[in-house]
Amino acid sequence: MGCIGDICDIDRAAIARGGVSHRSPGDDGLTAVLRLAAELGQRAFTAQDLRRSCASWIDAQLPVDVRRQLHRAVNERRSGRTIAGLTLLLALCGWIGGGERGAREAVIGALPAPGTSPGSAATMRHRCDAQRVHTLNAPQLVALVHGICHRAGLRRMPELYVLPGEHGMNAYALGTPDDAAITLTSGLLHGMTREEVAAIVAHEIAHICNGDAATMALAANLQRSIRFVSAISLAGAERRGIAAVPAPLLWLLQVAPAIAELLCLGLSRIRELSADAFALDLIADAGTLATALEKLEQHHHGDASFARFGTDNDLATYLLSHPPTDQRVSFVRVLA
Repeated sequence: MGCIGDICDIDRAAIARGGVSHRSPGDDGLTAVLRLAAELGQRAFTAQDLRRSCASWIDAQLPVDVRRQLHRAVNERRSGRTIAGLTLLLALCGWIGGGERGAREAVIGALPAPGTSPGSAATMRHRCDAQRVHTLNAPQLVALVHGICHRAGLRRMPELYVLPGEHGMNAYALGTPDDAAITLTSGLLHGMTREEVAAIVAHEIAHICNGDAATMALAANLQRSIRFVSAISLAGAERRGIAAVPAPLLWLLQVAPAIAELLCLGLSRIRELSADAFALDLIADAGTLATALEKLEQHHHGDASFARFGTDNDLATYLLSHPPTDQRVSFVRVLA
């Protein structure tokens, strides 16, 4: 998605020189739309540029809370499509190897058993280096997290842990809204302001509220099953004779694990952006999430890598579990 400034900061004088005059207060609706189309057309050298410019202009006209809700809804729809794609790919691999029964058994085998949890606070309790945080030993941090949980509508406040010997800046969230834990490193607590820590905590709480642990656990199960079922189906095709299986289906079995990996990475990036959008509703100053993300990037990679994946056409972005930081920062500032 483009930046709102691409449309809002149009140089009117430059447009006028190109044959598009300034808008006047008396323009009717149709004239205004035609003028906007001319402005966008002059700035859009490709169809992709035009789509971005139109999306940016639409974003600029909407209230910020509506923008955030729309982006979260779009990300939820994309997540559903990704899970559906993984399920379809698994069913196809099973069908190639065992027909309708193989497809059904492959999908059923990938579903988590009833009552299983994608991770819980118990995982952190068993880490000997994780220090539990209570009101007595960190009252300000607990109060900060409690306020964010209240705004998020969480029924139960997650357990808080700190990794005291970890100088890296990081945060983790595990579990479901009813049994969750958030872990912060001491490096993050000392390297960021109170407001920036609140922004990072809000992002982790957004993951908990969105059920991202369960979503990613399901995606991981589907990915593992695709890898297993595609290998079994390939072995069965070799036993029956390669010529008995159409070449496109053999090719699908060969590339299915790679496709599943890319889909899972894409799903992870979608969930990160959705958590960013949700987190903005939970903090007082939405801009602090952008500054916190920039600090994390500088800490982990230094200034030189901040624009390493700056172009949307860079294929390397498809191999990342998180969106590039510059993309996340632009996304947050558009919604701030």
